[in-house]
Amino acid sequence: MSFNKYQIGLACIEELGGASVRRLLEKYGDEETIWEAPDSEINTLLILTDKQKEAFTSKRRRFDLDKSYEYVLSKRVKLVAYRDSIYPTKLKEIPSPPSYLFYLGNLPKDDIPSVSIIGARMCSEYGKEAAKYYSSVLSKNGIQVISGLASGIDGISQRAALDADGSSFGILGSGIDVCYPVANKTLYKDLAIRGGVISENPIGSKPLPYHFPMRNRIISGLSDIVLVVEAKEKSGTLITVSMALEQGKDVYALPGNYNSRLSLGCNKLIADGAGIAYSPEVLLEELGMKYNIEKQNGAEERIYSRLSKVDWTDEDEYKTAKELIKLLNKQDYDINQLYEELKDITIEQLSYILMKLSMENIVSDRLGKYHLVK
Repeated sequence: MSFNKYQIGLACIEELGGASVRRLLEKYGDEETIWEAPDSEINTLLILTDKQKEAFTSKRRRFDLDKSYEYVLSKRVKLVAYRDSIYPTKLKEIPSPPSYLFYLGNLPKDDIPSVSIIGARMCSEYGKEAAKYYSSVLSKNGIQVISGLASGIDGISQRAALDADGSSFGILGSGIDVCYPVANKTLYKDLAIRGGVISENPIGSKPLPYHFPMRNRIISGLSDIVLVVEAKEKSGTLITVSMALEQGKDVYALPGNYNSRLSLGCNKLIADGAGIAYSPEVLLEELGMKYNIEKQNGAEERIYSRLSKVDWTDEDEYKTAKELIKLLNKQDYDINQLYEELKDITIEQLSYILMKLSMENIVSDRLGKYHLVK
């Protein structure tokens, strides 16, 4: 997806904000026309506040579009606009989504489940091990891990995701070209190669305090589930939780020791109605309810379509094959288990049907058990 220097310019004037930029685009049509509009015209607009008008007209005079564009290209940074087809769908659904995102690497995929794993920077050994374990299990099951690339739980969970050959996406509270904290520079580089690093902040922005609440809404916005591993009773992590709830996201918390300050926030979240993440499987089951049922139904329909094109001996053989598909769509079976489940069929007939299905690559034998090839 291509981008232009005018988009970079507007993305770097943070006073405008996502909603105002979209209103400007509705009026002017494209970024170049907005950028080139005279000050006298901008100052009459009712869709901008006086502060926004002042910021825009003054900053664009000092902003070198060509130099910034070349700098972005030199750093291999990409930009996606709200109106682009690759802009994350989940993020479009939150209140006040960013109009532009700078990113390195890739963006999260819309059709793959994602979990944000967040928690304390100064975490305990319990928190560290839990972050590693949950992130690793989720990643091995194909879940995208979202976090803030911070010290502690964030960085630990993202490193674990990469170590498990999964994909992870770090959301920055600084400019895309500013790694914070510096101690996570290696992780920052690895995410840019094997996942993605994302920021809505202007190029070169320092990690200013007010950036982080805004960053947190992106973390939760890109996620299907927010998992809190460790948090004190009054923790910045709970800002992300609050935003997640406003966005209608599911929040889970890891239960902890009653006398641990780092678990107090999690235990309180559970008391207030958050899901209890007593194992990674709880999250996988929740995600399965959202994604896998729909995908399974679609896969089953495709398999039945292929089944109807196989040259079956007679109608009874075709009906038996359909019964086999129904069974294997629930779980894997060995041939003896299938024989016990089916009626009015010999083991020889069953073997013949399984051979036909295997030749059509509809089923496959794995360690003595048959499963569907979806």
